[in-house]
Amino acid sequence: PPMSPSVPTTTGAAATSSPSRATAPSAPNANEVLANLILSDPLIAEYDLTSHTSADQQKYAAALLAKQNSSHDVSSDTLGEVDQKLNVIKTAIDDLVREHPAEIARPFLTLHGYDVASDGEHAPKRASDNLAPISTTRERCDRLRRQGDLVLSISQRVESSLTARGLHQIEKSTTKLERLLDLSAALKQIMRLKFETTKIRQAQHLWQERESSGSSNKSLMLIDLRDLIRVSSSVASVEALFRELECEGQESIAIIEKLRPEANAAAAAVRSAAAELLVQQEGSDMDYSSALGATLQVYFHLGELGDAVWGRTSELLSAAEKASSQLLNPGNMQRLRDSAKTEANKLGAKRGEAERVLAKKLLEKRAEAASKWASGVSDAAINVLTIQSVLARKTDAVSRKRFADVVAASPCPDKFSQAAAELSKNSNHFSLFDYFWKQFCIILGARIQRLLKFENGALAEDVAALYPPIRASASELLGRLAGAIQAGSANSNADGSDFNNSIAENGILGGSNMLLTDAMFLGWKDASPRGENYDESSIVDGGNNLGLTYANMSADRWTRSIGPTKEDGDVSTVHAFSSSTFSIVNKEWSVLQGGGGSGLQPLRDAFLNASTQRLHKPLRTFFMENVAVDEDGIAMVSSALPTIPSSYDLSLVEKVILSELSLADPREGGGNFCMASMISSNVVDMVRELCNEARKATSVAVNADDGINSQGATMNFHYIRSDGSLTENLSHDLKLADFMNNLSTIIKKAPEKAFVLPYRPAVLPQHEECARKCATSLTPAIREIDKLVDSFILSPFGRTLNKQMSAALSKMHAGAYLENSNRKSFVQQHVGVLLDAIAVNHLSSLPQSYAVALSAKVASHTIDSFISNMALIRPLGENGRLRITQDLADIELCLEQFILSGGSSSSLSQMDGGRPYAELRAARQMIYWNGFDDKTASPAEICKGILREPWIANVRPSTVLNFLFSFAPDLLSSPHESKNKKIDEYVSMLLEDGETNSWIITMACCDAFYQRESVSAANVDAGDRRVANVLMQLGQDLLRRRK
Repeated sequence: PPMSPSVPTTTGAAATSSPSRATAPSAPNANEVLANLILSDPLIAEYDLTSHTSADQQKYAAALLAKQNSSHDVSSDTLGEVDQKLNVIKTAIDDLVREHPAEIARPFLTLHGYDVASDGEHAPKRASDNLAPISTTRERCDRLRRQGDLVLSISQRVESSLTARGLHQIEKSTTKLERLLDLSAALKQIMRLKFETTKIRQAQHLWQERESSGSSNKSLMLIDLRDLIRVSSSVASVEALFRELECEGQESIAIIEKLRPEANAAAAAVRSAAAELLVQQEGSDMDYSSALGATLQVYFHLGELGDAVWGRTSELLSAAEKASSQLLNPGNMQRLRDSAKTEANKLGAKRGEAERVLAKKLLEKRAEAASKWASGVSDAAINVLTIQSVLARKTDAVSRKRFADVVAASPCPDKFSQAAAELSKNSNHFSLFDYFWKQFCIILGARIQRLLKFENGALAEDVAALYPPIRASASELLGRLAGAIQAGSANSNADGSDFNNSIAENGILGGSNMLLTDAMFLGWKDASPRGENYDESSIVDGGNNLGLTYANMSADRWTRSIGPTKEDGDVSTVHAFSSSTFSIVNKEWSVLQGGGGSGLQPLRDAFLNASTQRLHKPLRTFFMENVAVDEDGIAMVSSALPTIPSSYDLSLVEKVILSELSLADPREGGGNFCMASMISSNVVDMVRELCNEARKATSVAVNADDGINSQGATMNFHYIRSDGSLTENLSHDLKLADFMNNLSTIIKKAPEKAFVLPYRPAVLPQHEECARKCATSLTPAIREIDKLVDSFILSPFGRTLNKQMSAALSKMHAGAYLENSNRKSFVQQHVGVLLDAIAVNHLSSLPQSYAVALSAKVASHTIDSFISNMALIRPLGENGRLRITQDLADIELCLEQFILSGGSSSSLSQMDGGRPYAELRAARQMIYWNGFDDKTASPAEICKGILREPWIANVRPSTVLNFLFSFAPDLLSSPHESKNKKIDEYVSMLLEDGETNSWIITMACCDAFYQRESVSAANVDAGDRRVANVLMQLGQDLLRRRK
């Protein structure tokens, strides 16, 4: 047949060759050969002649013959060509099967459930389970067919047997079987019930002996707790069986009804014993804890653990409420006062001492009542703590349930709903004591508020007076709670951790060291100050304005010293304070201090308000209008200045301050030492109010409409007359300064008088410690007084004296340092005399602390003014320089004596940081500078030379610039002349306005000099013309260095 055009001619040639050459294609090319044959002869693909069976060959041959010519005979050439093609096909198929069997076997393997990789891997892999082989599928189908036949046969048999008679028999048999099963279950329950009842009967002696005993507590001590736990388990099982039998709705069974009374009696006896064990208080702590654990186990078996614990906690809360109600009620307030009056009258005190005796008796009665209150609350709180500790450690041996988790999962009673609402906002951790303590504080705060409002505050004063003894008793209460926690430190949790240590760090009390007396147990840390408003909500004791608090520590670390530790990014410091008055931070005290009207907050606020009123009461008569009575008895204003409080008024202030501070003394006021800082903050507020009134009473404020601001006096005010005598304003302000100084002295000595002197010679370390902390808390009051005196009295007075000094120093420009002058020392004639007059007439009339401050102001201004005036002297020759050098030594000596006369212990070199004295010493070197002697030096070189001088760093830029004017020609005007001011006025402006203004004036002078020089350059007289250029280049560098 003709070849296809797509087949190359070489293929035909290869086909007509010998059969041996027909097998020439290699194995890799076998696929290509077979593909080419299929493409070349479409009959192969049409008849699917890829196999080499004889039938296929005959079909193929017949097709070839029919295609060419059906009428002709098959020639030998045609048959040979057919044979050749068949041989080629066979050879290609054999090569493909031998070299690539996977390509041939893949469809069959896939059909039987195998997956052959396409990359030619020879090991077949089992296909996924969802593709089962044909054999497996056939077996499954056969199995399903057999099961279907079996089901069909059974259904036919059942259908044939289910007649009316057969169905009735089946129902009857089923009913009998059900009754039989119910009877069997009931018999089993009865047998178990009899077994449990037998166990209860064996332990019947437990409550029979208790009923025969006269004392229930004694009988409880004789009960074996293990037997009680076993009986409770049996009672719980019996009650469960009774409930099951009742739920089934059966008729009463005689044997069950016979056992019921005995079981009910046993259950009642077990519950009664458990209830009494729950409230038992006798025995040691360990015995009570063991009995409590057994009791809770009994309630756990009975399924009443949550109700029993919450019920007992409610009873303890009621006991604490009862203790509070006995103390905080109107009748008790009146009884305390009446009892104190009765005992005071029995003593028969004198008339002057009756009030003091009554106050002492009232203090004793209130302290006794507060101690009784604390005792009742602490007993209830310790019981709750014990219950919580047992709950935290106890776990059921069978179910492995923690008792604390069981109680936490039980519903909270309505009595603790307020505490639950508050605690749920902060933490999800369950703590029985937190619920008890929070609810108690809420109820306590509400009771105090009602008592304060009773009859429109009729009892507010008596109620507020209860805060110191209640505060002291509360500290003892927390100390007892801490002791109760630490008493069981050897016990462990179920997980092996130390329960009490966990409480000490994170739990109930945070590890209180209330009763410790060694500084090694106190881990202090410095916190940031809390500002002016005192807040002690996080400090049990020892709160102060410095923010000193304690770091938390557990009980196992109290036996060794704790060094500085790093907490919250700050290194804490251990302070050597050893006292029982300060204890560490704990959340129970924070809750008791209260917030939002709970706890002791209403009582504390009432106490602070009453203390504030007592402290401010003497201030009502201070700084009254100065009124005098004339001959006719008519009141008239004698002066615009208000009156100054007298020494009697000052004694009243001292008395009330000591009286308030003594409230923090346990012996004198019934409180505790930790209240000293709180009361001190009230004293500071009183002093601030007093300073505000004193500020309005100063002569500056009275005589000027805008004479005061936050920094003090701003007006040009004079204290001294032209003849040197004191004005009324100065006399008034000196009296005010003396009053404020006496007040400052009283405040400084108040801590020692309140806390140390009453105990001498038997002074304890806590007394001295409390005095130190009180003095620290009162420091803001002393600073407020010093600020007032300095701003409104000393500063105006100092400005007045400085003006006199400036006027005296300006006289040096009247020829004191001329070349031909033969005058005596300028300082001795003018400055020394004035300094002596100031020391005698003014410094001696001031208190020492204020005299020292005033002498420092005058001395500093004298040095600055003398150097500024000296720099403006023109011309300045050699003789003038020698005189100035002598005067510099004289003024240093005069100022040293002036400062010592003011009472200062510091020298002139230490005044104002040493700046004025350093400039005074540098001025001696400056006046002998001769940089303009080199006529060839340029202005830039002269500037560099000045900047390299050693004295340039200590001299003000204005002094250097003004000193260079002494080398300038007359065309360069002096700065004060360019401003048309007197020298003393210019120096005062220079000292007040600063250095920038001096540089602006200097540039203006240089600009004027350049204009004059351009007009009359030939008429420049003696002087160096480079001075102006030096000033323009040097000024900027000096100001830049000073900044």
